[in-house]
Amino acid sequence: MKVSFNWLKEFIELPESPDEIAERLTMAGLEAESVTRVAAPFQGVVVADVREVTRHPNAEKLVVCRVFDGQGELQVVCGAPNVRAGAQVPFVRVGGFIGDKEIRAAELRGVASHGMICSERELGLSDEHGGILILDGGTAPGSDVAPMLGFGDSILEMGLTPNRPDCLSHVGIARELGAILDREFVVTPAVLREFGAAVETLTNVEIVDVARCPRYAARVIADVVIAPSPLAMRLRLMRLGVRAINNVVDATNFVLLERGHPLHAFDLDKLAGRRIVVRTARSGETIRTLDGASRALEADDLVIADSERAQAIAGIMGGGDSEVDRATKRILLESAYFDPRAVRKTARRLGMHTEASHRFERGADPGVVVSALDRVSGLIESLAKGTTAHGVIDRYPKAIHRPPIHLRPVRVAFVLGAAPQPDFVTRSLRRLGAEDLGDNRWEPPTYRPDLTREIDLIEEVARLWGYDNIPETLPASRPHGGACSDESAVDQLRARLVALGFIEAVNFSFTSPTTLDPFDGGRPRVRLVNPLGRDYSELRTTLFPGLLQNVAFNQAASENDLRLFELGRVFTPAAGLPMPRERTRLALVMTGRRAPDAWEKNAAPLDLQDLRGVAESLLSLLGATDVVVRPSALATFHPRASFEFDGGAGWLLRGGELHPEIAALSGLRSKVFLLEMELSRLPARARPKYSAIPRFPGVTRDVALVVDEAVPAGRAVGIARAEGGGLVEAISLFDVYRGEPISTGKKSLAYQIRYRAIDRTLTDEEVNALHARIVKKLQMECGADIRG
Repeated sequence: MKVSFNWLKEFIELPESPDEIAERLTMAGLEAESVTRVAAPFQGVVVADVREVTRHPNAEKLVVCRVFDGQGELQVVCGAPNVRAGAQVPFVRVGGFIGDKEIRAAELRGVASHGMICSERELGLSDEHGGILILDGGTAPGSDVAPMLGFGDSILEMGLTPNRPDCLSHVGIARELGAILDREFVVTPAVLREFGAAVETLTNVEIVDVARCPRYAARVIADVVIAPSPLAMRLRLMRLGVRAINNVVDATNFVLLERGHPLHAFDLDKLAGRRIVVRTARSGETIRTLDGASRALEADDLVIADSERAQAIAGIMGGGDSEVDRATKRILLESAYFDPRAVRKTARRLGMHTEASHRFERGADPGVVVSALDRVSGLIESLAKGTTAHGVIDRYPKAIHRPPIHLRPVRVAFVLGAAPQPDFVTRSLRRLGAEDLGDNRWEPPTYRPDLTREIDLIEEVARLWGYDNIPETLPASRPHGGACSDESAVDQLRARLVALGFIEAVNFSFTSPTTLDPFDGGRPRVRLVNPLGRDYSELRTTLFPGLLQNVAFNQAASENDLRLFELGRVFTPAAGLPMPRERTRLALVMTGRRAPDAWEKNAAPLDLQDLRGVAESLLSLLGATDVVVRPSALATFHPRASFEFDGGAGWLLRGGELHPEIAALSGLRSKVFLLEMELSRLPARARPKYSAIPRFPGVTRDVALVVDEAVPAGRAVGIARAEGGGLVEAISLFDVYRGEPISTGKKSLAYQIRYRAIDRTLTDEEVNALHARIVKKLQMECGADIRG
């Protein structure tokens, strides 16, 4: 939001420079992103009276003007069609500058010209150059034009967070400065005159949907004369990015920027029944908005209607059928408070974002409805020569109050680590508009919807007191041993994967139903009530789709060697609970060559064993050694290329080659290997145990088992460890064979077992006996034959 420094000074005394004020606002939590000086792109431009205009003797499109610049009369040749006697204009004396161009005396088609009368474009105000700029009048000739045109001001660009709608105005920023600087700020009450009939005899307001429109106020102004606004108002609006339209519309925009409350003007004589009805849209109802677009409404959209049809989309934009134009004589002014959720939902569905919706979505102030209406009514009286009807219609069935908050001084001191003086706390909260109810109870103002808890008030005290005043202290800590924290485990997993050559990816938590279907079989999911679109309508149940989209995107850019991982949450419906169940998972994807940077041209491609190696590295890092390995039943994986580690509470880690059908649907060009880990099932991480380097030698024996295809390789590992006790130091699979002379449906698994005792050297007799016992157990448990 753009803020005029000179406009701020109308509400609060600011001897500080714009840069100093920007710094104070930023340090108090309201970021001033930039400060821009509005410097005049000219020199020597003054106010001049045009006293006479005559035709040029040698040119049809030129005139000869006699102007008075406060020092004397000068002759100037001008080509603007709107120059006239009696007007006040910006005039550049000889020797002045427009940009880098010096204005000199010249002769135009045989007539001497001493100076130049300027257009808006020449003065750097706009691109308008169809005529000269006509000033409002009443200024002494010879006065400097720059201050009249707003030059010398500074514009602060504020980067406000969505929870501070109260600062979306000059009054809001001035009020904030009053609290920060401990200085008074004053808003002059509106001045208006009421004449003629009572407003209730001219119009009526009915609120049908009180939940979406808790308050609606209206005034009627008659005998308005629609015309351009005064130059000063047009320039002020223009400096802040608002286009001037006419005196009535400009007055509503002016009050919007000043007070932060959106207003709208209807042509009263264009409203059927001369009345306002606040209701939801009817089935099939449409409206032509002020931007000329025809928009289809839904039954959940709140509209401002007359007796027959919708005339505005509540809180977003008015309708073209009741627009104020040059023929307008009577206007109905609207000032209302609309429910932020209702405005946000309709605005997003229609793809509309306006200055009004920007404020209503964040939470306008229901308490300023009538005062803002009075302010704009007074402006229109003076700008459009209108007459305000007696009284105001204010439909406010149930007044809105913020719940009181109990602020304990001891809690303030505990949270901040220091105790501001009690009178400072009281004074600061009062300057922010909070009402002191006594007994440390405060009622927040209606323009601060973000103040709902005690901690919110403590934050206000802290930022106004100044974070620099909070003493620096080391946090108290109690050393403890035992298990590592979950956060530590996540950090270590991330570091290990980066060391293994993986890059972390971050994807959206919401996705489309068609993207999830191949991965979860259409199981129940969490649907968003108000999604950005169908492609973002459901919360993900797995991390795989996002990673595969990353792979497809990179492969389309000829990046084929990829190792990516993501740490994120997945969501599933929780029966009987309003919120979904959230679980944190780790997922990774690998594709391409094993060593893409190797000097060999035909480097070997990644395979399932590479993925298995990554899995075992992660399990080793976490100390998860007591796990069972088996093929995974997840349909995402290739049925003959998957694995799953079970830690006793369900699968802990599972991975495999992506199913070819899913790979084809995802547009992938090479084999892709996936792995995911359920972090909520991680075993308790005990402190690492260290053992001495073995003093006695180990002995190895090999065994080859012929088993059914359905027997997992990990089964033999578990049996051997259990039977061998502490003497089996390691067992590893080093070969898998299928083919002659192995029968169809069978496979050969070759293992190497290493035996070692920590207190003696094992004899051949001990090793042979133990090995024979293990082989016999494998034959019995796995139905294995020993391959010679």
